[in-house]
Amino acid sequence: MQSYFGRVNFTLFDKFLATATVRADGSSKFGTNNKYGYFPSFALAYRIFGRSFIPDFFNDLKIRAGWGQTGNQEFPAGSSQAQYEITRDGITRSQYDNPT
Repeated sequence: MQSYFGRVNFTLFDKFLATATVRADGSSKFGTNNKYGYFPSFALAYRIFGRSFIPDFFNDLKIRAGWGQTGNQEFPAGSSQAQYEITRDGITRSQYDNPT
C-alpha cells in the first residue's frame, strides 16, 4: 500500500473558504494496468461568526458543504489475477484476470 495526499486551502475576506484535496492510493491488489486509485474531494464554507443574528456564546461558527470520493482495497488478494485449477479434464481457468 502506498498513498500520496495533496490539499489546497483558499480564504477570501476571512469569510469564504474553499478546500480541494486529492488522494492517490496504490496497492498490489489492484489490476496490473491500474495500480493507483485517485480520490478527489472539495468543500466550500462560509464563516458566519460575527453576524448580528449569531449569539455571542459562539467564538467561531461556519457553514460547510463538501463532496468527496472514498476508496477501498479490502478485497481478497489475487482477485484481480487469473487463477487456474486442476480438474480431471486438465488445467482450467477458474477466474479471469482483471488488468484494469
